[in-house]
Amino acid sequence: AGIAGVASADPPSGTTPAAADIVGVGSDTVQGLFNAISTAANNANFDANSGVAGTQSLYSYNATDPSTGAAGGTITTKTGATPITRPNGSGAGITALEQNTSATVDFARSSRGPKSTDPTDIEFVAYAGDAVTVASGTASGGATNVPSNLDEKDLDAIYTCAATNFNQLPDHPGVNAPINAELPQSGSGTRSFFETAIGITDGQVGACVGQTAEENEGNNAALAGADTVFPYSVAVALTQLQHPGLDAGTIGSLTFQDVDGKFPAVKSGKTYVINTAFPSNFLREIYNVVRQDPTTKDQIPAYLEGLFGAKGAICTEGASIISEYGFIPLSNYKGLCGAVTAG
Repeated sequence: AGIAGVASADPPSGTTPAAADIVGVGSDTVQGLFNAISTAANNANFDANSGVAGTQSLYSYNATDPSTGAAGGTITTKTGATPITRPNGSGAGITALEQNTSATVDFARSSRGPKSTDPTDIEFVAYAGDAVTVASGTASGGATNVPSNLDEKDLDAIYTCAATNFNQLPDHPGVNAPINAELPQSGSGTRSFFETAIGITDGQVGACVGQTAEENEGNNAALAGADTVFPYSVAVALTQLQHPGLDAGTIGSLTFQDVDGKFPAVKSGKTYVINTAFPSNFLREIYNVVRQDPTTKDQIPAYLEGLFGAKGAICTEGASIISEYGFIPLSNYKGLCGAVTAG
C-alpha cells in the first residue's frame, strides 16, 4: 500500500464529498500521513474489507488551507452539510466531530490522547507512534544560543517564564541569551501533549511565551533567530527534512534538540527514524477519534471498523505509508494498532 509522491490535501478542487463518504478533520501533525492513507484507500490499494468500497471515498481536510497555509476559513464537509470553520488542531477536530452528530464529520485526527474534559461518547483509536522534541532556532550561519541539552525541569522553567534567559537555568549558567519560548496555537494536540510531558497545564504557561505559531511549521517569523525553543513532532520533522515533497510544511531554520541527554532520531540504513529510546514521556501515540455507536455502544462504529480497527486496513496494510511519513507503525511497535481508549 505504498504511496509515491504527494498525496492530495482536502477533496479535489470542485469536489464536495457525498453523504456516504468518510470525512475527517483535525490535527496538523498527521494531515500529510492521512492524505496518503486517503489516496491509498481511494485508489483501491487497500483490500475490500477497508470499509471504503464502490463509489464511497475517504477524505481528510487539512488543518489549514492547503493552497495558502492560512488558518480559518470555512469548509463544507459533505453535500448538504452546514459550512463550518476549518478545524485547526486535534482539539478543534474533536469538537467538530462531537458537534456534527449527523456524520457530516466521521472522525477527527488527533496527536494527543484523551483528556478528562473530552466528551464521554467518543473513542480514541491508536494507529501510529511519534515523539515530540524541542526544536531550537538558529542564526543565519546555523549557530544557536539554545543549550545543547534541556530536561523537563529546564522546560518547565522556560514555559512558565520562571527563566527568561538561558543563564537562569541551573545547568546552563554560562549561556547568556534571552529565551524566545514559543508554543503552537491553542487547540494543538502537539502543544497539549508537550505541556503534559513537561509537567505543566495550559493555565501555567507564562506571559512571556508566544502562542500563535502553527504547529510543525518552522517557517514563521515568530520562530526566527538563535534564541527560539519550540515543540515539534519528530515524525513530521523527519518527513520535512528527508522527504520534503511529502509534507506541505517546512522545519525552516529550526534544528533538533536533545532532551534529557537523548537525541530524538537515530540512523536506520540511509535515513533517520524516531529514537524509541527517547524519554518515554516524550513518546506518544497518534489517534483517529470516532463517535461511539449510540445504539450498540460499540467502541468503533461498524462502518469504520474495517478502516480503523485492529484488523482494519490501516493496521494491516498501512505500515509502509506510516513509515514513509516518519511515524512508527503500531502494528509492529507495542502491538497497539487499533487499541481503543475512551474519551
